[in-house]
Amino acid sequence: MVRLVGLWTKPGDVDAFQREYLRAYYPALDRLENALDASISRCVDGAYFQMTEVSFANLQDMEAALETEFGKRVLNDAQDLADRYGVRVEVLVVEEPR
Repeated sequence: MVRLVGLWTKPGDVDAFQREYLRAYYPALDRLENALDASISRCVDGAYFQMTEVSFANLQDMEAALETEFGKRVLNDAQDLADRYGVRVEVLVVEEPR
């Protein structure tokens, strides 16, 4: 199992960010090719406000999803959202140990 993880810093306007994130951005994650599921967690401690995870069966499935036009748009939309709300999003790829 491989996960694409987005770590978001806290926006100045949490309510506006959450509305846009949940309405426009988050639903697209489940539509990524090969995605098994997507989830959001609110960070209660540390440098980040929110964590988003999208699971894939393997690295090849994730890479294939992100190379599609839709996958590229999802990544660009994440950066656009971060820019609009003055937050930083750090993207990681993690793999469960076998």
